[in-house]
Amino acid sequence: MKRVLSLSIWLQAITGVMALALVLTFVISTERGWERRGTAMRVFAVASVSSDLFLAMQNLRVERGTVNTALSTAEVASAETQGEIAALRVTSEQALDSGRRKLAAAQLEGTGERLERSLPRHAELAGRARHR
Repeated sequence: MKRVLSLSIWLQAITGVMALALVLTFVISTERGWERRGTAMRVFAVASVSSDLFLAMQNLRVERGTVNTALSTAEVASAETQGEIAALRVTSEQALDSGRRKLAAAQLEGTGERLERSLPRHAELAGRARHR
C-alpha cells in the first residue's frame, strides 16, 4: 500500500503552491504596471497641453507689450512693428490651437464641456481683434 503523504506528493504540492504564488505575483504586478501606464499617459498629455498653452500665453504677453508700446507712442507704428505683432499673433494662435487639439484628444475629465464653451468665445474675441 502506498503512503498517502509520500515525498513525491509533498514536493508536487509545494511546487504547485510556489507556481501559483508566482503567477499571482505577476498578475498583481501587471495590474499595477497597467495603472501606472495610464497615469503616465495622463501626465504626459497634461504636460504637453500645458506646454502649448504656456507658449501661447507667453506670446500673447509679448504681443500685448508690443501693442501697448506702439499705442503709447505719438507716431503710427512702423511696418516692422506691425509685422512683429502679426507674427506674434500667428505664433500664439498656432500654440493655442495645438493645445486645444491635444486637450480634446486627451479626453480628460471635465474638459470637453469647457473646451466647447471656449471655442465660440475665442472666435468672437479673434473677430473683434481683426476688425480693429
